[in-house]
Amino acid sequence: PMYKTDGSIYVNCETEANRVDVASTGRMESNARLATTYIEILKARTFMTEVARDLNNKYTYGEIQSMVKIESVNDTELLQITAEGTDPQDVSDIVNSILQRSNEQLVTIVKAGSVEVVDEPYIPVVPFSPNKSRNAILGAIAGAVIAVSIIFFMNLFDTHIKTADEMRKKYSEPILGEIPSFILE
Repeated sequence: PMYKTDGSIYVNCETEANRVDVASTGRMESNARLATTYIEILKARTFMTEVARDLNNKYTYGEIQSMVKIESVNDTELLQITAEGTDPQDVSDIVNSILQRSNEQLVTIVKAGSVEVVDEPYIPVVPFSPNKSRNAILGAIAGAVIAVSIIFFMNLFDTHIKTADEMRKKYSEPILGEIPSFILE
């Protein structure tokens, strides 16, 4: 079974010292552009190695990179971090480590802006894959299609003669006798 959890952060190009309380289109566009830069920084080997250290090197940075998806939510200043894996505690720990380290890492590298955690990760209880009910329904449908196909092709290629009329059509010879059917109806 595969488990998935996520968390999100809000990125801002302004620091507390130069914060303006008025929302402007230019500032929002700057934040959205900064979000794409932040995504690349968070996907970097250096950052993922730090996340691996937080998990006592249970996974390599490459394994963590393949487990994690970081994307901007509808081209806004929100970044959603999603992790998928076989251990629910590990996926939660990975997202939590990324969220906790993101502010320090991003502000240090970019030298501007701030990061606020919006959604904390949760420990998933139910696996998202495999979807047993969907797989059972698909299996039943596939089984029915295969069974109908087998029956259709068996009848299509059946060369047995079943009635006297079929015999007359196939051969021009006269019928000398017929074995009666004893099936009671």
